[in-house]
Amino acid sequence: YKNHIPVENDSLLRIAERYYQDSPDSLYKAWTYFYLAQYSRDSGEKEKALNYFQLADRASRHIPNDRFRFLLNLHWGSFLIDETDTEDGIEKYKVAEAHVARLKDTLALINLYGEWGWGYLLNGKYGQADSVLNLGLKISSKTEAKYYDAYLLNDLSLAARLRGEYFLA
Repeated sequence: YKNHIPVENDSLLRIAERYYQDSPDSLYKAWTYFYLAQYSRDSGEKEKALNYFQLADRASRHIPNDRFRFLLNLHWGSFLIDETDTEDGIEKYKVAEAHVARLKDTLALINLYGEWGWGYLLNGKYGQADSVLNLGLKISSKTEAKYYDAYLLNDLSLAARLRGEYFLA
């Protein structure tokens, strides 16, 4: 997952799921459901993915781990925007934003704004996309990680093009 290597099967995840299924909520149980959600999403099993995101949320609800909660809501939000509902996805991004703010992780915040802007862009909300992407660009310009500048500018250019503002694009 972290190295962007496609997962061939979920057999090890299923073992972990059985192991944690009847145990009290824990970060390990939440991670198991999170990875099962990712696997299900990547396998095209949308309903299963949604169910596993919900199980991961329940298993981690009372666990003070902002990194996990950020990643869960970031990926869950992206899934919702891509597959079902923009507004629910945006709500997940707002939750992710609260967790990443506590982490004080600038690059994760920039990445979140990029995903958030892309979600608006996909749904034809170009003004909102501009706003969020520019927020990410403002933060990114103060870092040495210029990769983010490029992808945020690319998304801003695409938004302008889709609005018919070719000179701005």
